[in-house]
Amino acid sequence: MKTSKLILMACACSPLILTSSTRANFLGLSAIFEYNDGNGHDIYRVYADFEDTTGGVIACTGTAANPLTIQSRRNNDSQFGDNFYNPGIPSQGNYAPLSNSSAEVLNGTFVTIGVHTYNVLNSITGSYFDHSDPFPDFIANSNNFVSASIRWGTLYYTHPVFYSVGSYVNEGNDTATRVLIMQLAVSQGDSVRGTLNIKIGNTFSTPQTYLGQTFNSYQAPAPAALPLLAMSALFTRRRRLC
Repeated sequence: MKTSKLILMACACSPLILTSSTRANFLGLSAIFEYNDGNGHDIYRVYADFEDTTGGVIACTGTAANPLTIQSRRNNDSQFGDNFYNPGIPSQGNYAPLSNSSAEVLNGTFVTIGVHTYNVLNSITGSYFDHSDPFPDFIANSNNFVSASIRWGTLYYTHPVFYSVGSYVNEGNDTATRVLIMQLAVSQGDSVRGTLNIKIGNTFSTPQTYLGQTFNSYQAPAPAALPLLAMSALFTRRRRLC
């Protein structure tokens, strides 16, 4: 089941490291179905969501204590789905593609911070490049990517505003208070879910790290809706029997 937007809030039981007294305006992660590429793949984008435009994303990580996990799932989240779609060279998932790349590559899987193509202008550095290259590599040719050491984030530590919500909105690429952190391409009908650690801040001297943040594009029917679904199915069956 696709959902237009599912924001998973950091709950009280979720580990949270506060390294400064800076107010956090981070709301959580959302996995959004963007489009179908017309070749059997559904394209999802995962965002870090904020209350306003004052915050930004510094890095996304996986650690031994809190590994990063990204999964392709069947549409009811019952089991693993097909491998993520990742055309071209295996390491293509390391960064957002050039905007003049083939449609096949543009519709692939990759991680990033703030840009969906890496010649979106960085108004601070004046360059056209996605500086959030991960280490070690994010190889997307699986349906269950797990890493206890991966990190992707800015290489230009003096310019965190490039990855802030305000900067992303001002570049004209988004009108919501959110920052893109990955694009996931799966077989048509599959869903996505994952867990990662994310470092938030508006300067690199006062970051806040949120551990074990989750996203899931599948939204189970609410318990109150189950009787209605059952009645609907029964009504449909009776109509067909008549």
